[in-house]
Amino acid sequence: MAIGSRIVVATDFSSAAASAFAPARELAEATGGEIHLVHVWDESVPVPSEDGAHLASLDEAKPTLETRLRDTAREHFGKVTVHVDIIRGDAVDEAIVGYAQTAEADLIVIATEGATGFKRFILGSVAEKVVRGATCPVLTVRRHDAESAE
Repeated sequence: MAIGSRIVVATDFSSAAASAFAPARELAEATGGEIHLVHVWDESVPVPSEDGAHLASLDEAKPTLETRLRDTAREHFGKVTVHVDIIRGDAVDEAIVGYAQTAEADLIVIATEGATGFKRFILGSVAEKVVRGATCPVLTVRRHDAESAE
């Protein structure tokens, strides 16, 4: 398979994560590839339901998350074939790398906030950890809007 035939794109549904969508779509269109749009379930981050309550378990949150992933796929990936999946993992970066290996991904596309200094030292960078752990190429896309300057 050519680079970009099977592309894993991770999202946390933030505007920063959305920065990776256009480059991933363009690569998939150019190669005739497919997108695997994934969200990592982190039990420490509550998922709001439509009525505003927090969904505490993956079983409760899965339908809401799958709907959000399908809506994201329709909105951002056009006619490209998109598979959506929710993966459970304590470490987001390890879950993304593991998923990419299992899916035999040719490429991972992930956005980076571009954090520097103390924030990066304390929090680390999921994108950086994915780059270090991945067995396939990784394209990192830096957010280019006004919020990234914060």
